[in-house]
Amino acid sequence: MSHVVAGALINLSTAETLYSGKRLAGFDTLLQLKSLMEQEDWIPQGDLEDFRRGSDSVKLGQLCALLAASEFGGNTEKTAIVGWNGNGCSANNALYWRDYVENGRELGRSALFVATLPTTPICEAAITLGIKGSVFYLKTIPSTGVLLDELEGLFQRENIDRILVLEIIDGGACALLLESGSSVPETENLRQLFDIMKQGK
Repeated sequence: MSHVVAGALINLSTAETLYSGKRLAGFDTLLQLKSLMEQEDWIPQGDLEDFRRGSDSVKLGQLCALLAASEFGGNTEKTAIVGWNGNGCSANNALYWRDYVENGRELGRSALFVATLPTTPICEAAITLGIKGSVFYLKTIPSTGVLLDELEGLFQRENIDRILVLEIIDGGACALLLESGSSVPETENLRQLFDIMKQGK
């Protein structure tokens, strides 16, 4: 089973870490949150070169991964990253389809297609942190128990010590860093698990 060793949560106008108790508030946009984060010396620097061009799900993934990295020092050796459930890219799919219907194949914005891939936010978060381990998106029933079963298989197959799991849902994101070892409570999503872990710290 796995053990949560670090984490972060972004919700509407607040962003917080799991164990260190750090919190940022008072932002209305993800660009404002990025600016606030760049002013904090406890948040590691990451590769955010493509931040402005990314969809909201990409931006949420990048910023949440950086916040979580503040709790493990940004050391990404032998670390994998997995996107799990959440909203996937449904909003981006709808935007791409509307643009295609309105403008057709010739005039439609083909660049919108990139954000329709559920792996895009995870890959961008991996680039942001410099993660070189496995990167993939996993869709399961809403159960952390099922998620952990899948992750244990990854720990066994790959030469990794930790997995950063990222879930993007309803305008927010949650990232939890797991190590192979002990168990976590059964929840339907990472946000619920974050709240339980925070109360029990």
